[in-house]
Amino acid sequence: EQDDDRDVVRLGDDGVEALANALKQNPRLQKINLLGNPFGARGEKALIEMSKINKKLKEINFEDLAKDKNIEL
Repeated sequence: EQDDDRDVVRLGDDGVEALANALKQNPRLQKINLLGNPFGARGEKALIEMSKINKKLKEINFEDLAKDKNIEL
């Protein structure tokens, strides 16, 4: 078994904002796992605003950033 980080993408606030904007226009995903992505209030706000538009997304998981950071939509 090889430990390979080539498939790991770390998003900050800018990346999470870009992802949220893309998800406003592409509502196919139902669950997003953002574990290990250090983003702050700006990224959280972008995800919340996106969730008002994208009604297909049911779960965003980023609980490793702080206790109880798991949003059920």
